[in-house]
Amino acid sequence: MWRDHDDAFIAVGFGGLPEARPIHEGRQFLAISEKDGWMHVWAIDRSGRETLVTRGAMDTAGIEGVDEKGGWLYFIASPENATQRYLYRSPLDGSADPVRVAPGSFVGVNSYDISPDGKYAFHSFSGINDPGLRELVSLPDHKLVRMSSDSTEYKKKIAQFLTPPAEFFRVDAGDGVTVDGWMIKPPDFDASKKYPILVNIYGEPAEQTTLDRWGGTGTLFHRYIASLGYLVVSFDNSGTPAPRGRAWRKAIYGAVGVLSSRQQAQALRSLGKMDAFVDLDRVAVWGWSGGGTNTLNLMFRSPRSLQGRHGGRAGARSAPVRLDLSGALHGSARGQCRRL
Repeated sequence: MWRDHDDAFIAVGFGGLPEARPIHEGRQFLAISEKDGWMHVWAIDRSGRETLVTRGAMDTAGIEGVDEKGGWLYFIASPENATQRYLYRSPLDGSADPVRVAPGSFVGVNSYDISPDGKYAFHSFSGINDPGLRELVSLPDHKLVRMSSDSTEYKKKIAQFLTPPAEFFRVDAGDGVTVDGWMIKPPDFDASKKYPILVNIYGEPAEQTTLDRWGGTGTLFHRYIASLGYLVVSFDNSGTPAPRGRAWRKAIYGAVGVLSSRQQAQALRSLGKMDAFVDLDRVAVWGWSGGGTNTLNLMFRSPRSLQGRHGGRAGARSAPVRLDLSGALHGSARGQCRRL
């Protein structure tokens, strides 16, 4: 019998498997565990003997496929940039370090639907400024077999909304923690001016907001807000499911809402010090689901982060919002907001 244990919680959504995956006609199974500090894949035989498959200081963000005949495990990882995702492969016997398969030209988030024999895959790619494509490729050489969709017409329609491009940055969130963030600026951005800012927040273990991928209508909504003269930003605090090691993800255990609001508030203050064009007297925050909860956490646990010279602070939870330059937010029929 094989057991996994964690003093905080066992992750299933991030990289974890809902059940063990049998290989070699049931003589072994694959399981994912963070017990050594990283989300690694282990091959376990019937006696409970373990073999580390995905070696190194890196997280497995998901198993994409298994080529049993060739002896390879294909998985998603991004050891150098927590906002991105790439395809790697490792020998199933753990005899060598992982090797990256995804070409360097696909900078962003990549996902795969791999054939049972490991020879082909449907590859999907996108970036925060690029709706991306879907193609059939051969493996492991990653050569194009057939283009399924390159989003050419869609890209033409939305091109006017993609200038200037969204930018990624890293900022201090206090207690020695540096977090990832992105920013969308107005089309007529002038660094000599100050701009009001809208923060999109989630901050819980189920999702990252600072992924380098196309966000569909959510991306276009934020682009529209920026076109009205706002900066739109997002931060991923500790506890979000980023591939930054177990300690990063489990830091939120027993502190949901407390940790996120503290780090988000400090990240916002740090951004204001880093960029003079950020107007910390005109700040609003919004989020959906857990982001709605953290909107309220940020408003009431760290009210000074949202309090301007006139004593106003604004937040909206669980729905898109409309803003005006006074800093007020107006919720839709499904949302709730408060201006205090």
